[in-house]
Amino acid sequence: MPTTVRWPVRVSRGVSVYDRFRKEKKGALGLHFEMEKGDTVYAMRCGTVVEVGIPEREPDAPAVSFTSESPDLLVEQPDGTLAWYICLDGDNVLVEVGDEVLPGTPLALAGSYDGERYKVSVQTFWWESNPDPKERERKPFIRKHFFPQFVTEEGVVCVEKGVYRPVETEELVIREMNRKELKKHRGGKKR
Repeated sequence: MPTTVRWPVRVSRGVSVYDRFRKEKKGALGLHFEMEKGDTVYAMRCGTVVEVGIPEREPDAPAVSFTSESPDLLVEQPDGTLAWYICLDGDNVLVEVGDEVLPGTPLALAGSYDGERYKVSVQTFWWESNPDPKERERKPFIRKHFFPQFVTEEGVVCVEKGVYRPVETEELVIREMNRKELKKHRGGKKR
């Protein structure tokens, strides 16, 4: 999970605002992990940071507000899937484009839309070619979302709404690492 393993975390599945207004049930896109102010968001898997988005703020704009342009970052994982970390603290992003991350690498601090509740939202997906030739010019690729499985005290689960305590084992952490990453990991600290 993108949270500390020191204590349980409340998780819920997210629904796109657009789908909520259209009343579509299939709109669940990501997972929301409730956090506290100052909590660190961690990389869930190995990968490369391919995008960091920190929207410009007007000088007189409120520090927090509901917006579709919250600070975020995108990590491409070894199997070609992507993890999109959304609702970060834009003043405390700890990685840059091109950085290689390992499981447990600090990415940023948790963000907030209202200044009271802190969280990080994560969407995981891969790109698939659009099979419809009529739509291919407008949408050549389609995002295919999936919900990852996590190791928790309850075992390996695809998390739903509830409270979970993540578990971190050495086997999970080093599973996708190459020799260079293993060497880097051995010098790292536990979250």
